[in-house]
Amino acid sequence: MKKIFLALICLAAFAGTSMAQYSTNRTGNLVDDMRTNAPDLYKSYRSGNKLRNVGMGLTIGGIAATIVGVAVADKKTTTTSTGTQVNLSGTGAAVFVVGVVGILAGTPTWIIGGSKKRRAKNAYLKKYSYEPSAPYLKLNSSADGIGLALVF
Repeated sequence: MKKIFLALICLAAFAGTSMAQYSTNRTGNLVDDMRTNAPDLYKSYRSGNKLRNVGMGLTIGGIAATIVGVAVADKKTTTTSTGTQVNLSGTGAAVFVVGVVGILAGTPTWIIGGSKKRRAKNAYLKKYSYEPSAPYLKLNSSADGIGLALVF
């Protein structure tokens, strides 16, 4: 009974001290906390999110336009001594070119936006040592071995 009572006192003491580390501005939502505590990182995060979404749209739209362009284009096949050559012409060829340009512009934009978003999030996590307010289990591994910790 004494051991259980002592364990409960220790648990209460650790929980009380760990809760004191948290800012009162924590809502549990990372993006909302970033908006409140670090507006500069939030601005970078939102900018990266917009770039990623625009790049995603350009890439997916470019793929669709490329497929439609190839399907609609007038195909003229010519045979030469080096092989068979297919030439695209008409409106389909223009749609095909727009699709390829969309893919070429959208893919790097998508990658850059995702990277910018991730860098802002990681900088916020590092700067404010964001941890959830509820206790959780954490699996640690190092050169010495593997351990399980209950974090308050």
